[in-house]
Amino acid sequence: YRAERIKSSELDVEFLYWVTAEEDAYVPELSEIRDEVIDAWKRTKALDIAKDEAKKLASQAAKDKPLGESLSGHDGLDIAQPSPFSWMSTGSTPFGGAGAPTRSTIDGVEAAGNEFMKAVFGLKQGETGVAVNQPETTVYVVRVAAETPSEELLREQFPASGVTPEMSQIAF
Repeated sequence: YRAERIKSSELDVEFLYWVTAEEDAYVPELSEIRDEVIDAWKRTKALDIAKDEAKKLASQAAKDKPLGESLSGHDGLDIAQPSPFSWMSTGSTPFGGAGAPTRSTIDGVEAAGNEFMKAVFGLKQGETGVAVNQPETTVYVVRVAAETPSEELLREQFPASGVTPEMSQIAF
């Protein structure tokens, strides 16, 4: 019953946990978990339908208009325009130090995971695509409005920056 720590997907948040009880592993009877199985099946099918619909919306989005304006005729869509973000961010530690790099949080996106970031950062400026959050409960139609600094500038800066502690932590 030793306490352990786990990091959250949020910056500078950790959880402390410990075992309070143990049970032997078993396979439950279907009658015990039938409602949970049906719910999981429905969520899986709903996610497939939502992805297909998002792909249709992404293909319909006009390339010469902002995404919100382009899709404004569709009812029930929540349009979010997050602040610029990066895949990884550093938190802060006491006395002004930088915390370990962690996945960034995005305004208007709940629980963006690595697959979400992979989908977004796989798009070029002006491209529209589909991304799903970590718990697979929300599907987003996304468009990269701008990339700053440019990829060319980042490629120039990278070798000049040397190996930083943040790079070592990300590589680890």
